[in-house]
Amino acid sequence: MKKTLPWVIVLVLLLIACSACFVGCDEDGEQLKLVVLGDSIAEGLLGPSPLTERDNYSYCAFLGKSNNFIYHNRAVSAHETGDMLNLITQKDTSAFTYKTHIKEADVIVISILGNDYIHTGLDSKALEYAKYGTFTEAEEVLVSSRANINQIVQTLKTDNPDATLIFQTVYNPFHKHSQVISHDAQTVAKRYLRERGESEDLYLVCETLLDKLNGVLFDYLKAHPGAFHIADVNAEFERLYKQDNNRLERLIYDDSIHPSSEGHAVIADVIQAKLVELGLVKNNDKSLKRAKEIRIHSLERLYENSGINLKEAKRKIKKATSFPILTKTYFDIVEGHTPAGYTLDYHYVEDAEYVDKDTTFYITGVELKGLNYAGFLKKEESYIQVNADGTATLRATVSDKILNLAKDALLGLDTSMVNLEEVGIQVYSGEIFPGTSILDVEHLLDTMYESMGIYVDGIDFEEENIIAIAESIRKTGNLPEQIILPDNLALVIQGRYFIKHFDSLTNPEGFDAVCFGNADDTTDPFFMLTFGENEKGEKTITYYNGTAHISITATAR
Repeated sequence: MKKTLPWVIVLVLLLIACSACFVGCDEDGEQLKLVVLGDSIAEGLLGPSPLTERDNYSYCAFLGKSNNFIYHNRAVSAHETGDMLNLITQKDTSAFTYKTHIKEADVIVISILGNDYIHTGLDSKALEYAKYGTFTEAEEVLVSSRANINQIVQTLKTDNPDATLIFQTVYNPFHKHSQVISHDAQTVAKRYLRERGESEDLYLVCETLLDKLNGVLFDYLKAHPGAFHIADVNAEFERLYKQDNNRLERLIYDDSIHPSSEGHAVIADVIQAKLVELGLVKNNDKSLKRAKEIRIHSLERLYENSGINLKEAKRKIKKATSFPILTKTYFDIVEGHTPAGYTLDYHYVEDAEYVDKDTTFYITGVELKGLNYAGFLKKEESYIQVNADGTATLRATVSDKILNLAKDALLGLDTSMVNLEEVGIQVYSGEIFPGTSILDVEHLLDTMYESMGIYVDGIDFEEENIIAIAESIRKTGNLPEQIILPDNLALVIQGRYFIKHFDSLTNPEGFDAVCFGNADDTTDPFFMLTFGENEKGEKTITYYNGTAHISITATAR
């Protein structure tokens, strides 16, 4: 079971992220278009808690709604500067139309650079600085970062010389309970610092390293005045940390890296101030009024029966005189309270376009690094079905061959050493679905279905083997010694869809897509499957995930 039940739950959590995204006016009264590019900080899949509130909590959506912008989030989790450069140089190939959004944007906000550090090892960089006071490894990484930022700016300015570019700095996430530097590395680093007679405060170590990283932006701007603007998120996080050390911990997600819901709000505050400074928000009072309405909407959705005095809470929210005060007020109110009864906050339209008749697209391609893994799925039981009434079902059933191989691998294998809390699943499941625990698997899976329409078919909590697994996890956090996998395991996602056409400046025909999520005209959903046709003339729908670099194609039959 070492590779089964945890794998199923992790897969569910990953696919949840794929199924969740979401107007100021210029002087002529036309809505400005905001496009957000970059990494997971900007994409906002890990951060907003619960995940169902992403359309209100992620800073892209919050800024878009508060300022009455047209807004599009085109950030991709895990992207480094090189990945972003590759993405923005390509022509449109799907309904996501990255190039078109860049060319049409009035404002482009960019969060990047962080993964250049993290993916090359933050521990080793911190240890080098702690021991020697040098940045050799960091400087080696920053050589390519600088070159990539140079090309990113040139590409964006070539595509859209009139757009306002805003780069945000990378914040320091280190706090007293942080694991952004591993526990072992923290111990060693403190010893090195002590031996050198330096402060053992690792926040200062991270601050020094981030000054080097953010220096890529400041140095570029010094050499190219006016090339872009900087929203100094790092400076604001540092200010709040020095004002109240405990506040920083509230701004960071449980994984020690991403911004929490409140962290997203602080980032939004910094960018909002920059937009006002640049004259891109004509009436900040109106924007603040909308922002208050968003917070009250979230309060009513998430905390109706939480013990919060909603009448008094709304009064406090309405009294806020600025975006930062609103942020502090709202998150002070909800601190210590667990959201309940949360569901996807989607807006549907009655005249949305659907298929003329129920249609099933069978999954025929799961491509990763040039290899097709569709054989891992049961062919006739893995599909995306879209119906004439606007409902849809995605089902991915593990093939008998793969399931039998997993069963054989588990024979005689002692899985009792696997602790689900220690492998980090709780960090994400508890944030994505507040109020749940990996120790209560049945409640976690029930919450997934009730809030997002996702469930694992084949797991029956009245079946003896499943009862034994759940009971072992509940009592100890560990799997039982022997695991027997159920037959016909499948991940199922149910929800509503609509069909939408997307114009493209690089593809005259544009793209039609099956879309899941918001259907209003100010933004578009995150999860879209682009219509196409294969060499046999069969209709297909394809989804590409830039984080995992995986392409899923389904064919109508």
